[in-house]
Amino acid sequence: MVGYLLSVDLGTTFVAAALSSGSQLEMFTLGERSVVAPALVYLGEDNTLVTGEAANRLALSSPERVAREFKRRLGDPTPIRLAGTPLAVTELLATLLRDVLAKVTKTEGTPPQQVVLTHPATWGPLRRGLFDEVAHLAGLSDTPTHTLSEPEAAAAHYTTSRGLRDGELIAVYDLGGGTFDVTVLHAHPRRVEILGIPEGIERLGGIDFDDALFNHIDHASGGAISNLDVRDQRTGVALARVRQDCVLAKEDLSTVTETVIPVFLPELNFDLRITRAQFEDLVRAQVESTVGALARTLRSAQVNPAQLTAVLLVGGSSRIPLVARTVSEALGVRTVVDAHPKHAVALGAAALGSAIAQGQVVRRVQLAAAHSRAVLPAATAIATANRSSVQRTQALTSDSPVTEGARPPITPGAGRGPVDQPPDNPVSTPGTTAPTSRSRWGVLTAVVLLTGTAVVSAVLIPQTWHAPSILPATSALATASPQPSRSTPGVISVGQGPSAVAISPDGRRAYVPNAGSGAMAGNTVSVIDTATNTVIATVPVGVGPSGVAITPGGGYVYVANGDANSVSVIDTVNDTVTATVPVGREPSGVAITADGRDVYVPNAGSGSIAGTTVSVIDTTTNTLTATILVGFGPSGVALTPDGRRGYVTLGAANSVSVINPLTNKTTRTISVGPNPLSVAITPDGHHAYVTNHGNDTIASSTVSVIDTTTNRVTATIPVGFGPSSVVITPDGHYGYVTNQGTDSAPGTTVSVIDTTTNRVTATIPVGFGPSSVVITPDGHHGYVTNQGTDSAPGASVSVIDTVRPSNSTVEALRSDIPHRSWVPVSPHSWRR
Repeated sequence: MVGYLLSVDLGTTFVAAALSSGSQLEMFTLGERSVVAPALVYLGEDNTLVTGEAANRLALSSPERVAREFKRRLGDPTPIRLAGTPLAVTELLATLLRDVLAKVTKTEGTPPQQVVLTHPATWGPLRRGLFDEVAHLAGLSDTPTHTLSEPEAAAAHYTTSRGLRDGELIAVYDLGGGTFDVTVLHAHPRRVEILGIPEGIERLGGIDFDDALFNHIDHASGGAISNLDVRDQRTGVALARVRQDCVLAKEDLSTVTETVIPVFLPELNFDLRITRAQFEDLVRAQVESTVGALARTLRSAQVNPAQLTAVLLVGGSSRIPLVARTVSEALGVRTVVDAHPKHAVALGAAALGSAIAQGQVVRRVQLAAAHSRAVLPAATAIATANRSSVQRTQALTSDSPVTEGARPPITPGAGRGPVDQPPDNPVSTPGTTAPTSRSRWGVLTAVVLLTGTAVVSAVLIPQTWHAPSILPATSALATASPQPSRSTPGVISVGQGPSAVAISPDGRRAYVPNAGSGAMAGNTVSVIDTATNTVIATVPVGVGPSGVAITPGGGYVYVANGDANSVSVIDTVNDTVTATVPVGREPSGVAITADGRDVYVPNAGSGSIAGTTVSVIDTTTNTLTATILVGFGPSGVALTPDGRRGYVTLGAANSVSVINPLTNKTTRTISVGPNPLSVAITPDGHHAYVTNHGNDTIASSTVSVIDTTTNRVTATIPVGFGPSSVVITPDGHYGYVTNQGTDSAPGTTVSVIDTTTNRVTATIPVGFGPSSVVITPDGHHGYVTNQGTDSAPGASVSVIDTVRPSNSTVEALRSDIPHRSWVPVSPHSWRR
């Protein structure tokens, strides 16, 4: 084949490739027995890197030498260690891409003339910039290379294979091995428009369903897997085989109603029978969370489900029968499963790439036009990648003019109202320079192939954007920086006595329970739009809401109502309470398992009647399924990432209880400082950080660090007075601690801990009596609730810019403060 284009879908679990030459479009076979190849990289003893099916075979005997699911780690500066050798995620992805290029070139005889790569729609500038670096490392510096979002490519495949009539609306539902994306498309003559804001759940896919089966095996065997000796080399080999069999069982259950998983452990061998119904119960909560994301996308597009022609299901995990059934039943629409869902993205990217090669596409053209939707004509040029070290991508202007403020007509349909407008006045702190607010048009591209002619158009989707107050707005708009720094820090007014805060998995919303104070107990939750830092909804809940957590899929919020002895369940699609679950006396905290199946709620009690239990709620039925006896005064709870242990702070006992979520029993008690309130666990699960709050009679200003392997306190860190809450950044490098103080001596600061040295590196001034803190999923901002005291309740949330070196609130970001030089040490943290 001469003069061909290659598209590559570097997925979380599989790699797929397609070729386009002239009118010919076909998949390229990467595996020995399958068109797609596993996204695995194996490090040999001679330091050579092996990929695909060969790596999969080698991994069975040496699992410590294989890297899998590393695409999820792109953006994390921590290298992946294979047999002690550190490898960057970009190098691992480049190895996969390099081997695809070598295999294709060997088969076709010549290298591709152009390459198209795909990525999740949820990726921001940082990871897109790193993805460009992957192409460079793979040897594509001199080859024209373009990147597309996976929903764009899936939409292109749909239009090439089925076609869309003028006015039709479809939703592209992409559930792959590691991520989920959904997009709404509107067909016009010779073009397709992307409506609303595409949604995504970054860490949801087939590997999470594999984990659900793996944990089910552990639970069904009485914790046989949890009790294995990780130091035994046989354990790693056995677990690798079990995980591989979980993948096969999951795939089998898409076509048969039951299967058997063989389990071979060092001291125990057995077969576990599992039915499709059992498997569906294991993953139901996660699948339902995707429906919530789809509903939010439809709402942003102002489209009723009844208006959809169909929901197109792509991605390997969409083959699970529960997916189509759940989407169809929830929305009342027809679902279409592609014959080869793992091929759709690669084939669509190749089709779209052909249009790119013919100069029929505009991509990534940014336009600052207030409150408008612009649709660019098809006959325009594509913005190509600039491979300079300063800027990987640079937008090129269109050959055809675009009228600012113009809004093309929308096909009529019930429930389609005007586009929501961003507020005119973004929140800012008095005495500071308010950030410039303007509407940024994030760009997405869709393709139509009608009557045999390839026609592509681009749509600019409105998103609120704030120019950093210390940078000119124009430079911020024009530059795609590998170190993004969006800064809209300030103070947000909420209800009285904000007690806690949680951020949705996509980082777009913050939920703040307003507990009130004294005799004036609150009963609401404020919902904050993190793009504008404004309250967009107030949800009535039970009396005295004190703790909050959001399910991994972002579909539901669980709020502990301290004075009502209950937990309210909020549906994030419409921000209304859908269930109220009775629990123990004065629930104070909330933690949700990684699979979203169970909620753990400490019942703190009050005064002379201290609580001694943790309630466990099944999220499928929203009923109480277990009560765990712990120590006196449980207030905070956190679960390890693998779900095998939970840590509960016991304020009245000056200790922390360790619980086993598989058996729902307490296994150990660890002594810490006086009146521990909150606990947070590092992303690697190796350490737990506990705030020792103290009280008016026993002063405390420390954080205890627990080694979760030995369950012993390994460090005690001095912080501010009366620390109440702690959170660890997504990269695990820093901890943020609110120094709340007491009623008689309230605090006003947040301490920043370097988790490598366990020392405080910064102290940030915030509001009065800070009670809780959370960090956004991208690690760029922190939200701090300023609860105040009973006599002087607070009613605000402070926003911390964690990317900027000062780790400061808006006061330190004023444009009249001199700029200082800083050296970046991670994508989410800076040091002087």
